[in-house]
Amino acid sequence: RAAETRAELSRVTYESPWDIACQYAAAGEDDMALDWLEQALEDRNPNMPYLSASPFYDPLREDPRFQDLLLRMGLPER
Repeated sequence: RAAETRAELSRVTYESPWDIACQYAAAGEDDMALDWLEQALEDRNPNMPYLSASPFYDPLREDPRFQDLLLRMGLPER
């Protein structure tokens, strides 16, 4: 629910896509988390270089979209 609220707020004010992705990942909403990580990459969010090391995204590691994000950023899989 918190992720949905922040996603709605992002339409009228800045909300960190990295943080929203983290909340969706914690809620088990993998597709939404990955969509927001894509937005974070597009926005050049300063946290993205830590994607491969962040434990917040452990549930997403096996997802091909997550692997593609790491590949595009030149990050190790961990």
